[in-house]
Amino acid sequence: MAKGSPALERSKLLSFEIRDRAALYGAYMPFLTHGGLFIPTQTLYPLGTELFLLLSLLDAPEKFPTAARVVWATPPQAQGARKPGFGVAFSDPACPARRYIERQLVGLGDSERPTHTL
Repeated sequence: MAKGSPALERSKLLSFEIRDRAALYGAYMPFLTHGGLFIPTQTLYPLGTELFLLLSLLDAPEKFPTAARVVWATPPQAQGARKPGFGVAFSDPACPARRYIERQLVGLGDSERPTHTL
C-alpha cells in the first residue's frame, strides 16, 4: 500500500472478480446508500472493517478501486443453505463501480431471480 495514505494503511486490500452478469445481479446491493456487493468467501471480517477493493467487473478493461466497509456477514453453515461471505457498502457517493454496475444491470432490477442479499 502507498505510504502517506492513512485510509489505505488502515484498510485491508482485496481483489474481487465478477465476470458474469447473473453473478453481478446476485451480488449487487442497490438498497445500501451508495450501493454495495456481497462477496462470497469462507473468510469473514468483523462488521465495520474498512476494505479497499480492486473490482474486476464483467468486460470492463480496467479494475475499479473502491473503498468499502463490511456491513454484514453470512457465516459458513448458515441456515437456508445461504452462501457464506460478507456484504460491503461502498464508501464513496460517486463510486465509479456503482455507476458501472447499475448501467450493466438496467432492466434486471425487477427480476424475481434470487440474490445473495436481502
